[in-house]
Amino acid sequence: MDIHIAQAIGELMGDSGWLMRGVPTDETEFNAMFRKITGVDDNGVSIESDNPADFGITWDQVVAKQTEMQTAEDNKTANKASAVSKLEALGLTADEISALTGS
Repeated sequence: MDIHIAQAIGELMGDSGWLMRGVPTDETEFNAMFRKITGVDDNGVSIESDNPADFGITWDQVVAKQTEMQTAEDNKTANKASAVSKLEALGLTADEISALTGS
């Protein structure tokens, strides 16, 4: 499973309001596409800031978090494959392994 930029931003931003219009591939695109929700107006409409000083995160932090999350996901996949291989080496059938792993 590929970890997307929005997942990394979600991990960094938590429940604070933000939105992304597009999928950025560099800092310039990130700064153009990302918006921080800074409040609501009298009509209940979100107030968006396009000022990177208001974002609370940087492109470098987003990329680092995405890399961290992708590495963890890749390790999880590799560990599962390794475990299945070891179970097969012990003589378990595919059905037995599936019963143990839930896959």
